[in-house]
Amino acid sequence: MRKIISKLLASSLLSLLALGASAAERDYSFLPDPVASYVNNDGAKRGISREQAVQLLKSKFTPEQLSIKSEGEIRTEVRMLSDTLFERRVMSRMLRENNVKPDPDTMRKELRHLHNSLPPAERAGIESQLIRKGSNYEDSLREMVNDPDQVTRYAFIQWVKQNTESKIVVTDREAEDFYRANQAMFLIPESFTLSRILQPTKADADALYTRLALGEKFANLAKGRGGKYGEFSRADLDDNILSIVDPLKEGQYSKVVKQNDGWAIFHMDSRLKASFVPLDEMRDFIESQIRLLKVQVEVQRIIQTERKAFKFELNL
Repeated sequence: MRKIISKLLASSLLSLLALGASAAERDYSFLPDPVASYVNNDGAKRGISREQAVQLLKSKFTPEQLSIKSEGEIRTEVRMLSDTLFERRVMSRMLRENNVKPDPDTMRKELRHLHNSLPPAERAGIESQLIRKGSNYEDSLREMVNDPDQVTRYAFIQWVKQNTESKIVVTDREAEDFYRANQAMFLIPESFTLSRILQPTKADADALYTRLALGEKFANLAKGRGGKYGEFSRADLDDNILSIVDPLKEGQYSKVVKQNDGWAIFHMDSRLKASFVPLDEMRDFIESQIRLLKVQVEVQRIIQTERKAFKFELNL
């Protein structure tokens, strides 16, 4: 038995070593050298070499991830990384020429403020997506401000914004179109305000349920036995509780139900139907979003102009 186990362990170890070797020794000769080229300010031809491209790949992916990518996938990644590298060089040069220094701390503060100023539905949507990925907004923000490409791009966008904002006009029609096209951003989801009575045993809860049926007020019976449970949207409640409270109208109470912390009776204090924040209340936010979109268009125009001026070409 020991010999069999030893052989299995040796086999597993050799497999791991082989995987590491194949990842580390991947042949990138199928990539052109250079992978991209451009003409510098002094007229000299410059480029992004194959070796630089491989280093970019290794900075983004683990050896194991690279080992299983096809040549087509590698080419696609190199194409995107080369574009990003060229854009960062363009942005960095223009920021230096205009005495603008990318500042991660400023970026962090401004993005946090922007996130907090989003309509509740959009902010909750972003946070829910991050939670599903095993992250949260603060972790995502920390990752962004630690990425030199992201910090440079953010500083460049802010610089372009400062130089173009006074020229940007947002019409009423544009604001209305944005509002209609992004209704989900302005949705206030249906919400419930709940109270509950909580008892340690079913017998105790049944006795209180009988008193409710005989006409005693829920609020009186809930004193010292639970009380206000909170305000929730549908997304806040797990399926079990939602199935219990959803059929209730305002002022109604549920049957006795088993919960993790005892036996409960829920009361629907109030429920608000889903509604949309009026356009007039969101106009400032909408105009800021449209301005940002127009700034991003201007950023792309600048980058494309620079690509032509420097004759940037991908050889992939």
